Amino acid sequence: PKLNLDLMAEYFVLGTTLSHTETFVEGIHNLKPGGILEVTVSDKINSKWSLQNKLYTKFYGACEHLNQRQDEDNQEHRDEILHAERFSQVQPPPLRQSLFSFHSKKPVFYSAGVQVETPKQKKEQQLEVHPEPSASPSSSRKLYYDVFDALRCSVRYAMRDASITGAALTGGGDTRLALACIPPEYLDKLVFQTHGKQHTDLQIAKWLTHHLQLRHRSFVPRVTMEVLHEQSSLRTIKQQEKQQAEILEYQMHGRFGTEMLGFLCFDKSPIPLQTLDDIDKLTPRYNKLFQCLFDHDDVQHPVQTLKNVVEEMKQQQQDLQSRQHEEENLDVCYALQMQWYTRSFLCDIYGGLRKGSWFAMPYVFFTRNAYSPFLDAPLLRLLLCCRLPSSKAEHPYEWYGQLYKECMPSLLLNVPCNNKLLCRHAGIPRAIKVPQKAPIPVFHPKDKKCYTLLRPLFSATFWDGAIAIISTTHKDDNNNNNNTSACHYPQVQALIRQVGSWEDARLLSDRLMNFMLWYESRMCD
Repeated sequence: PKLNLDLMAEYFVLGTTLSHTETFVEGIHNLKPGGILEVTVSDKINSKWSLQNKLYTKFYGACEHLNQRQDEDNQEHRDEILHAERFSQVQPPPLRQSLFSFHSKKPVFYSAGVQVETPKQKKEQQLEVHPEPSASPSSSRKLYYDVFDALRCSVRYAMRDASITGAALTGGGDTRLALACIPPEYLDKLVFQTHGKQHTDLQIAKWLTHHLQLRHRSFVPRVTMEVLHEQSSLRTIKQQEKQQAEILEYQMHGRFGTEMLGFLCFDKSPIPLQTLDDIDKLTPRYNKLFQCLFDHDDVQHPVQTLKNVVEEMKQQQQDLQSRQHEEENLDVCYALQMQWYTRSFLCDIYGGLRKGSWFAMPYVFFTRNAYSPFLDAPLLRLLLCCRLPSSKAEHPYEWYGQLYKECMPSLLLNVPCNNKLLCRHAGIPRAIKVPQKAPIPVFHPKDKKCYTLLRPLFSATFWDGAIAIISTTHKDDNNNNNNTSACHYPQVQALIRQVGSWEDARLLSDRLMNFMLWYESRMCD
């Protein structure tokens, strides 16, 4: 198969692919968002069949149907959650000082089985709030309720229509918000799950499930290249007694919560695009990265592709404004970040494949028996078009913290949380996170055949320098980015001269590792 060099250039220069339909293999495409692939078999014996790709909505054109699914009794259900018997009958965990720290200059406090920030420290570290000048208090408050209702509707419909048997529960904010949205009649049917080697998460989850009388188990997930590539099945099948149909059992988790509602997508994105003016600022650096990759001139420049994507998104923004009320407006930069987090073919988010990141290939997530309320279509459409605060990218978690204050049950605001910024903005006791016992995996390509097959595609300067860095850092078990021992190699020095810094040379070598891990698994078998 022939590789798509244009898409490869996008990944190596930008850290993500821009197209939500193209793949690294020419002639193979993903379905468009909102697309349905119909397969019609005309002759089973001779294996004759036809494909038809149907598109029932534009990517963001569906914004015109905002909130259609929300129920008329949203307010009633919200009150049921905020004053739910199970939450209101449980007393918040007390704050206790360690006996060994009474005579210490630095007293140690515990709550819900975990060490927490002292009250004095918490007060001193409160962050400044940046209210949105154009939004009135009443409209801002209504937006928090609308978002909470969209989440609640997502969870309620999923519990009703899918076979959801378990839910993740950690010490963070996303799974706790999802917990608050679970209808009372489903709480006893679920088994809540926590990573067994993440001590702080486990202790907080145990406290919550014990006092709320919920079922709970700890487990240690297996992270391997086969799992990340969906070559090792994680699906579980439930056989109904009265029917012959097989039913997939789904697990609910909190992935994409802080990225979408806490707006961490801007901070962790491989493309630091907060405003449209940022493209011109990033262009000189991207030019250097692009110029060192290939020796031939027939590859599309990723910056031009990025500008084309932005222009297309701006056109959709204008189309939406021509059909909608003035208060609804497509947030172009937020929409782009959302697209890269959910539609990239390969990306660097949270270290990419080499760090075992589930975000490295978002499309794999959608093939799993996993469900996240934070990827619900009505919720994302609401967030895209509701004029969120302009400070959301610069001050992540500020809006998320206010959502917590407005909509969460009192109990869940008083149980410690290990998300530092969310705690400060929502006034939640901050748990001091104990380092996890489970080592963070770092994967390296092993098949020498992929080196041989990929080498002719790239320039000698890039390939030799990047491989020298990979060979050196492969010996470093911690894979420390500050390890500059490879700098003395002449191949690495030549790469640094082209890209302008050691950091960017190391960045390109990391991306080559990620790409080789994809290639090794998909193309070398």
